[in-house]
Amino acid sequence: MIIRVAEAAREVVDVIKKIFWVLVVAFIVYYLLKSPAGAADAVKGAGEAVIEAFGQIGRFFNRLVS
Repeated sequence: MIIRVAEAAREVVDVIKKIFWVLVVAFIVYYLLKSPAGAADAVKGAGEAVIEAFGQIGRFFNRLVS
């Protein structure tokens, strides 16, 4: 009985996760269609943040070994 309840709870969580990701993707598509310039700026900013993060990690390891 407890196992069935746990499995049912897991299935509910999986459905909620799927709904969440569908909503996230729908929002991203909506944002891209309604504001392409804003979306481009957001992607550019995210890309710059990732590049900066890798640069900081590189500096950290360089200072760690020196």
